[in-house]
Amino acid sequence: MALAVAVISLTASFPSLGEEPGWALKEDGWHYYLEDGSAAVGWVEREGRSYFQTPEGGILRDTVTPDGYYVGADGAWYERKETILDTDFTASFTVPDPVTEWIGKDALAGVKSRVSQRFSGKRSLRIGDNAVEFVRRETQEQTGTAKRDTASGRGTSGSGASVTETVLLGLYREPGQGRYRLDIRAALDGERAGSQAATWNYEIFRAMVYQMSSAPELLANALYSTWEEENIWGIGREQWVRVGDCQVLYTSGSGVGRFYIRPVREGNG
Repeated sequence: MALAVAVISLTASFPSLGEEPGWALKEDGWHYYLEDGSAAVGWVEREGRSYFQTPEGGILRDTVTPDGYYVGADGAWYERKETILDTDFTASFTVPDPVTEWIGKDALAGVKSRVSQRFSGKRSLRIGDNAVEFVRRETQEQTGTAKRDTASGRGTSGSGASVTETVLLGLYREPGQGRYRLDIRAALDGERAGSQAATWNYEIFRAMVYQMSSAPELLANALYSTWEEENIWGIGREQWVRVGDCQVLYTSGSGVGRFYIRPVREGNG
């Protein structure tokens, strides 16, 4: 599916300027001119990518367009897609809304199936209306006392086998707050952690990021960097930091990192 450039007409807002039609590189960047030499306004295409040109004649960069599309630092909008755990993910074309259902729920279901096959019940992906949780299950012998996991709040009591669940990665929609919440209790760097399971953690993490952003590569980089303590984006608890089409806050403690992610909208971007 292509961007709605086909249905957004190009309108002339200036009298003829005597410019050659097509793209022209000016001191402030690229401009697009119509056949009559006037500057186009709205969506224009160049080499398979789409750009939004303002009435002033320049293209928008690293922002959200008036109709809700994120354009990168080069001004380009393009469809983001990739394969995660043998499942095809396509990012939302426009900035995702926390009120709506998960983007690509079928793709999440495909990952859920892959997790079940790989871990034989020891790990699972739960997909609900307002939560997606990547869970580790551990079975332990137990006698006489109740066991409760502080991460999930679940447990059993009495003698016999006890199953403890830990939510390694939890993505939650908070529609009333207009945001998402992502909790991380797992290593994401498989090479550094020396664990194949950590590699799966990272892949599930990437699948979750696709639910929150139309530019998931930027958001994944920022969240990963913060959790792995490099924090090249400078994300913290004091103020929202913009990452592509999102704003992010971060808190941590007791082995969990908690991110709040909200879409960039008029007035908060």
